[in-house]
Amino acid sequence: MFKTTTKLASVFMALVVLVSTTSFTVYQHFCGDEITDVAVFKHAEGCGMEVAVVEIPENTCHTPKKSCCNDRVVSIQGQDQVNPATQALSIDHQVFLAAVIYSFDYLFLDTSKNVSETFHYYPPPIVQDITVLHQVFRI
Repeated sequence: MFKTTTKLASVFMALVVLVSTTSFTVYQHFCGDEITDVAVFKHAEGCGMEVAVVEIPENTCHTPKKSCCNDRVVSIQGQDQVNPATQALSIDHQVFLAAVIYSFDYLFLDTSKNVSETFHYYPPPIVQDITVLHQVFRI
């Protein structure tokens, strides 16, 4: 039970580090007030209603049309640096922390399975009765 909990906790912490250091960008394309396309890691495709850019001579009076489409870019930045917590500790503190974790791990071991053979001591067999052999009797 304790080993599976330890494994699950380590996998969870690895995923937290992975997610916190990953950065990604979400591209959204709106046509009016409705979202028409969403893309992650690449640009969103347009709906085809964008206004084409046409070069107009400078001496003419022309009002450019406003496009009904717009793009929104949402960037989520991850961490650039991940510093292990053990860098802040001196070597003495690291050794102490390792000893505490090691001894804490053995608090929850089931020692009932580790039965030693010394509990089942069988004395050597009696070949002759020593009291009769030496004729020493208690009265």
